[in-house]
Amino acid sequence: MQSMRRILCYLCFTLIWASALLSATSARAGLPEGFVPAYANETEGVKIVQYIPEGETDEAWSEMYTFLVFKKAQASQYLSVARHFGEELQTSCEGAKLRGQHVDAEKMYLLAFECPAVSASAEQSESMVGLLRPYKENVLFVQYVRRGPKGSPPDSTEMINKLYEAAH
Repeated sequence: MQSMRRILCYLCFTLIWASALLSATSARAGLPEGFVPAYANETEGVKIVQYIPEGETDEAWSEMYTFLVFKKAQASQYLSVARHFGEELQTSCEGAKLRGQHVDAEKMYLLAFECPAVSASAEQSESMVGLLRPYKENVLFVQYVRRGPKGSPPDSTEMINKLYEAAH
């Protein structure tokens, strides 16, 4: 419970950062130095922006920040979007560990996900921390993902600090 409180505290700062990032004309505000845009797309239903370390590719990266706005989901649906997203994560990786917590007072859902073997690269593991919450009339998802050696995914609790650093 203590670690989820810590996650909540750090991710509250991240939400402010993500909101500024999505609305900023310079979409790089707040990201750690050395991160560059890897992918961006906007459709009728979703807006996505991803950042990876400079010199890495969208196929071979070590860390990634992703910002998603689900434009077809109403803000009041953030819990069902979070649960659906968590189910998708859980089925995407054999042996995955998924933790989630709804924080009603903050109207957000926190996720931490650890996968011992990523399907894109059988030699790597992957961990993700993120939050879903209402954003304007839609739902916002902010995540930080890190890859590590197969079988030992990065500690998602430690990763909270990276999200926190990005918020300052």
